[in-house]
Amino acid sequence: MESTDDMAQRYAGTYVSDRCKVEITAMEKNCVMIKVLWSSSASERTEWTMSGKFDENANYVTYSDCMKKNLTYNKFGYLNSTEDLYVDGRGVFIFNEEGMIWQDLTENIADGMHFTKAI
Repeated sequence: MESTDDMAQRYAGTYVSDRCKVEITAMEKNCVMIKVLWSSSASERTEWTMSGKFDENANYVTYSDCMKKNLTYNKFGYLNSTEDLYVDGRGVFIFNEEGMIWQDLTENIADGMHFTKAI
């Protein structure tokens, strides 16, 4: 099995599914920063940010510090307002050769979605 530091580097990048994009940034000691952007319209999107750590024996990252926000934009594309929704979301990102699955344990928002890595 690869070292966890290599796993963080290996799975870093951008993943997409429909109108949802997940950006994963590798940090030191098998940790990652994750940002999820989900557009519901041209003027509104939801943003989740969290950090997590790869399990030492598997290809998944757990988190318990997720912050969720709703963002609205004006007709010129500038940020109009931000609404903080919660700061304690929990979940897991499971990686495989085909991409990634997000299991949001707070709202089950991504049930059944599979994300592929953008090239």
